[in-house]
Amino acid sequence: MHLATEAGVQFTYHVGTLEEIPALRDDFDAIGLVFTHFPTEIRARLCGRLLTHLRPGGSMIFEAFAKEQLWYQQHHQSGGPQLADMLFSVDEVRSELPGVAFSVLEEVEVRLDEGPFHQGLAKVVRGAGVRG
Repeated sequence: MHLATEAGVQFTYHVGTLEEIPALRDDFDAIGLVFTHFPTEIRARLCGRLLTHLRPGGSMIFEAFAKEQLWYQQHHQSGGPQLADMLFSVDEVRSELPGVAFSVLEEVEVRLDEGPFHQGLAKVVRGAGVRG
């Protein structure tokens, strides 16, 4: 907040579960989904709700463990959910965020250095796009 204040930038943010955030349409200029892993039976519903919050032309940033991360967990102990249905493929991201025109959406190998349980080589799906 201090950096934003110094730069003369104002913003509003909400902390809580998606159900706790007020149901305002087109309220956000940007949404970041970073390592947000839900079981598939609720994931599509939550992603759809998120998209209603993102204004048309708003930015979506995405990064989460890929399905192949299960192999990386065994060989590199780099963390992440241990259930395949909580991991992503590029096609799943496209289908669960249908209103987003991704300029980048790819599966890549990365080296994590994010605390004791997220170290080493990992496989992620990452993307950036704009809601149409």
